[in-house]
Order: sequence, then C-alpha cells, then structure tokens
Amino acid sequence: MKKALLPLLALFFTTAVFAQDSTSITKSDDYELTKLLNELVVLENYKTDDLSIRIFKVGNASGSAGFASGEISHLLYITTSEFDEAPEQHLFTVGPFLNPEIDTISETNSGVQLKVFSGKYDERFIKTYMVSLRNIEEQKP
Repeated sequence: MKKALLPLLALFFTTAVFAQDSTSITKSDDYELTKLLNELVVLENYKTDDLSIRIFKVGNASGSAGFASGEISHLLYITTSEFDEAPEQHLFTVGPFLNPEIDTISETNSGVQLKVFSGKYDERFIKTYMVSLRNIEEQKP
C-alpha cells in the first residue's frame, strides 16, 4: 500500500508545483470591456445575511450632462448576488446621474434601501431605491 501511495503523492506535488509556474497572459482587444474597466469606480460593497450588493459608477461621454462646460453624467451599475455555490446574480443599470454619491445604504424590513445623492453642486437631491436580488425600484417621495 505504501509503495503505491508514494508515487501518487510525488505525482500530485510535482503537478501542483509546475502548475504554479505556468501562467498565461493575454491582451484583450475588446474595446468596450477595456473602456468599462478603466472608467469603473467602486462606490459601495454592501452585504446582508443572504445578499451581496456592489455599486459601481461609470462615466458617460463628454458633454452627456447637457451643459456647455462638457460635464458628464454617470450610470450606476448595481450587481446583486446571493451567497451560494452557484449563486443567482443580476446586473442593473440606473441613471443617468450628475455627480452621484451614495448617501446611505441600509437593510430595512422590506429589503435594502439605497439613497443616491446627485445633481449640480447647488441643486443636489436624493433619490431612494429599494434593492432586492431580482429587482430595483425607485421609491417616490
């Protein structure tokens, strides 16, 4: 038994060591993916007992805010995921916003409440959203 086990262990450790030495490097020519990842700003990582929420901010094209100054608007990309070996995951796009910031994010009886603070520097306002695994809804005041 020991004679059969020893070569198997040697093979296992040799494979593990050599596998670490060979890495692959590839260059992506996917323009949209490259642009997205270069402009991506992580605003928030929020977790409950059964839900993970990640919020990213991505700038739109120059002048997208509609002002002569060339200011840009932003979209929020919000990912939701359950905790599991094969989790259900969803991606939502919310916006556009001008200078968005996360005001608060908190768990309530009816889900996760997200408040986004945005607008021109002298006209800021808050929009409230309810976030669940499969849905995001804007809450009207």
